[in-house]
Amino acid sequence: MQTISGDDIPNIKKISDEFLKKIVICEESGRPFRILGKELEMYRLFDLAIPRLHPDVRHRDRVAKRPDRVLYTRKSDLTDSTIISVFKQEVNHKVCSTDEYQKEIFA
Repeated sequence: MQTISGDDIPNIKKISDEFLKKIVICEESGRPFRILGKELEMYRLFDLAIPRLHPDVRHRDRVAKRPDRVLYTRKSDLTDSTIISVFKQEVNHKVCSTDEYQKEIFA
């Protein structure tokens, strides 16, 4: 099988099914990985670029973006009531209780 570096991956519109026979070398870890047929179909369907990072590296990056497993007492951004949340008061997005959210969305 032929190996390919992330820099050599063509645009998704130019990739044929022959790409499934190639081994991609992760740009960060250097670990090899392959793209599966169903993955390639999804990337084509949504016009997404083929990933350049190993699945384990992508997973690690996603997990790192999750909030800490800590609960905070804070004020709701909708009603100013006290709620418990995984988000600190200082976050840049709105946070509210489940009940407040339900009323806002389904009212």
